[in-house]
Amino acid sequence: MADFRIGGTAVRSVTDREQILMLPELIQAGLRIDFQGGHAKDVCLFGIDTASIVGDIVSDMADEFSPAPVNMVCDSRVPGWVSEDTACIVISYADIGEEMARVCSSLSDRGCRVYLVSSSDIGVERVPTVRVPRGLDPRAASGFVLGAVCRMLQSLGTFDAADRLEDELDRFTEFRDALRDRGCGPAPLPEGAVPVTYCTSDIHACSKAWKYAMGMHGKGLSFYGELPEFDHNELVGWSDRNAHAPELSMIVMRGDSHKGLVSTIVECMSEVLRENGRDVVPVALGDGTATSRNLRGILLGYCLSIDQEGSE
Repeated sequence: MADFRIGGTAVRSVTDREQILMLPELIQAGLRIDFQGGHAKDVCLFGIDTASIVGDIVSDMADEFSPAPVNMVCDSRVPGWVSEDTACIVISYADIGEEMARVCSSLSDRGCRVYLVSSSDIGVERVPTVRVPRGLDPRAASGFVLGAVCRMLQSLGTFDAADRLEDELDRFTEFRDALRDRGCGPAPLPEGAVPVTYCTSDIHACSKAWKYAMGMHGKGLSFYGELPEFDHNELVGWSDRNAHAPELSMIVMRGDSHKGLVSTIVECMSEVLRENGRDVVPVALGDGTATSRNLRGILLGYCLSIDQEGSE
């Protein structure tokens, strides 16, 4: 396969950092794929690798814009409600592992329409493949996969995912350009810190992407969660006077679109944690749709993960 190029640049010839900063262009390239799919009553996405965060981004997008949900399954089990009326998109960027091959086979046996999104040359019987350029860092690959999956969903008649994503690209590119000019992302976390990333439920993909990126290559623990659910299940433990997990560094994603009660809850949570000696790092994502805030937050998380790798 020939080198994948953006503006004349062979993407594999640049650093992982530069690949990640090409996310807007990679998204645009994914949106240009040629995919012809008939109408689907339901759609379900499957995936377990870093590029599969796309399923969560699309799920958040669907919650805001789609008349029907788009579900993301993040393991190798096939839910009972998946039927022959369901179009299934399986994301497995780097290769077709045994788990995802079994998922494809199970879905095909159930009579589902199955599509594979992958860079692998190893096909799966009866499953057409949307080919992702090879040689990309998995974080950068998520850009191409996002564009491609949104084009597929729009072709399947799920909702206008490709148009919605394209509407965000100019602002996202401006954000990327400003980030590149002033330096790539937040300052690296202290040595030995265990990042715990939280954001509101409407952009749950953002905190999950940080967890994936910060935990790449087995370089340490990382966790994520959603607000305000965090307050019910974890806040009491983290604000206990006992010295539980002192290395935890909590990162709280905030967007201007959340006003009122949820915003107040997030502010109170951060205040309680600081009063109890916890390190809380706020990250402002600005306003706009869930998609725009997810894109900005994920780019910041990917940049930070690159800087963490460089600091070790």
